[in-house]
Amino acid sequence: MTGFLKALDNNDRSSAIVLAFQSRSVIALERGLIQRVFRKVGPQSADVRCIYVYAGRPRCGLVGRLPVLKIERLALPACLSISEQGGLAAEELKRYAGGRDSLFSFTVGLYERAIPVLDLAYLKLHYGFYPPQNFMVLSKNGVSAIESSCVFNSA
Repeated sequence: MTGFLKALDNNDRSSAIVLAFQSRSVIALERGLIQRVFRKVGPQSADVRCIYVYAGRPRCGLVGRLPVLKIERLALPACLSISEQGGLAAEELKRYAGGRDSLFSFTVGLYERAIPVLDLAYLKLHYGFYPPQNFMVLSKNGVSAIESSCVFNSA
């Protein structure tokens, strides 16, 4: 193992996080259909500038990145009124919220595809990486490792 991607303390913290997405959401990102990402849990700091996209099955790998334009915690009714910006029907987002009265909303720019995809086996072997349940704050070295391992192109 050559290092860790995850920030271990505040001094090592970058402005990037990893979020896991279902494959169908990645397809919507690739098609430019998502301008917002909704999450139940988000980072305490609002200085997130980049989301690295981890795709679940069948892809299982780091497949791209999204610039973060804005992060905020919104009341559920506000989220439901803009759910289509996240590629979701209001009812689907309401089910996802599971009784919460607010969600984190990441306003994102254009998706950029990773070439090559950093698959889970590679990430585990080199960085001890496992997909995050919620999100993972990347270390400064983690961002450098990802950026030097692939090129990002607009989808």
